[in-house]
Amino acid sequence: GLGAHRLYARFDLLAYNPQDGDMVIVDWKTMRLERPLGEGFWRDRIQTRLYLFVLATAGAAFLNGQAPDPDRCAMHYWLANRPDSPWVCLRYSRGAYERDHHWLQRLIADIAQRKDQSQFGQTDDLTQCAVCAYRLLCRPDVTRADLLTLNDDTDIPLVDIESAPELEY
Repeated sequence: GLGAHRLYARFDLLAYNPQDGDMVIVDWKTMRLERPLGEGFWRDRIQTRLYLFVLATAGAAFLNGQAPDPDRCAMHYWLANRPDSPWVCLRYSRGAYERDHHWLQRLIADIAQRKDQSQFGQTDDLTQCAVCAYRLLCRPDVTRADLLTLNDDTDIPLVDIESAPELEY
């Protein structure tokens, strides 16, 4: 955790190579994307930053009490609906770990000082709505058509649940 606050991350898969000390989080995504997303999109995701930070901070639980070196941590996204290029592989580093530590401290402090739900305003940035699982609850007025009118240069996934094929596991 960070101070009095706990962080929670549930990995799809955590792999460890005892020969070199590498620890890799594998997370699979089954969303259908209208276009490929750049590495920056995946690296800047809260999920990526939080998962890698939690692994580097609490990974000792998997290593008999020895904390993993952030430089030996990575996160790999497997994009199930992208057979032509299914992997996005992101390495972590000591510098990224320290940056994420400060960023998470500020984020948690900001959340903790808010008194009630009214202090959490809706964003005007529809690119945030495009990737938010709560869009239909928070912004039901934002339609798929609205999202499609966004600038083509933005790296956002446009998920079309209706046309997503069911995957067997």
